[in-house]
Amino acid sequence: MNFGLRHVRHFVLVAQELHFRRAAQIANVAQPALSRSVQLLENQLGVELFERNNRNVKLTAAGKQFLEGCQDLTKLMEDTVLLTQKAGAGETGKLIIGYTYFAMCGQLPDLLNQFKVENPSIEIESVHASTTKQLDCLNKNLMDFCFLTGPINIPHVNTLPFQQDDFAVIVHKQHRLSRRQSVSVLELRNEEFILGVQPHSALFNNHVFSLCQDAGFEPNVIRTDENHVGILGQVACTRGVALTSANYGCIYSNKLRSIPITGTDQNIPTVLSWQGSQPARSQQLFLDFVQTWVEQHHQTDTTLTVAKRY
Repeated sequence: MNFGLRHVRHFVLVAQELHFRRAAQIANVAQPALSRSVQLLENQLGVELFERNNRNVKLTAAGKQFLEGCQDLTKLMEDTVLLTQKAGAGETGKLIIGYTYFAMCGQLPDLLNQFKVENPSIEIESVHASTTKQLDCLNKNLMDFCFLTGPINIPHVNTLPFQQDDFAVIVHKQHRLSRRQSVSVLELRNEEFILGVQPHSALFNNHVFSLCQDAGFEPNVIRTDENHVGILGQVACTRGVALTSANYGCIYSNKLRSIPITGTDQNIPTVLSWQGSQPARSQQLFLDFVQTWVEQHHQTDTTLTVAKRY
């Protein structure tokens, strides 16, 4: 078949208007050129698409059938052109985003949901991993962005402070502190701590050690576990206590209590990290969105609105 999309569009216009002159005006072509376009289409198909006389133009049965398919075709082509233009502008694509438990228990779900509403053509794949694992994936270009526990001081890794969480201690409901509304760090000096396994939990563990050392003691770490689910499971088995963020969702809520830590200015920072000085358009859209989100949600905390590049 030797016809193209231009011939199909001319046919559709005539079919919609049932008037060659009006269709030619809409197509911004001369009427004889439009007539030749339709005739070529009929010759190629081997059927008459219109019944014509001096007064009327109407579709034949073959014309009606062809119009139905052409409308689907033109809609498909319009959508394809739009998606192609968006892809060229970086408004479509896929972003792989890593996260820690602390990030996902904080503002990250709301941020990702709102970004998806405003950018429906960009697919988001969120992947849980420790901070160490995320940095490794970032270095290997396996992730576009990482929400991880800071601070991060690595050459060629850009960071943007995202959220800061207060500390809390998770204890069993039968623990001596379980009825307290808050506890100081110093009150934990004789407790047995459960931490994540090194080196995957190294950054968060450093925050725990710093918190305890500021209170004048070294934490008595008796057990470690692979992830936060396992750590909370150990607490649920009354094998010790665990320090975590104040907004951490407790999966063993029928057995455990999360109690805010007082008497300290320390917190758990979550930062957005990425590589490269020239992000793709879809990446830049996400960066701009996060920057605006941070500014709107932390207007009183200027430390959270400055992007750092090392």
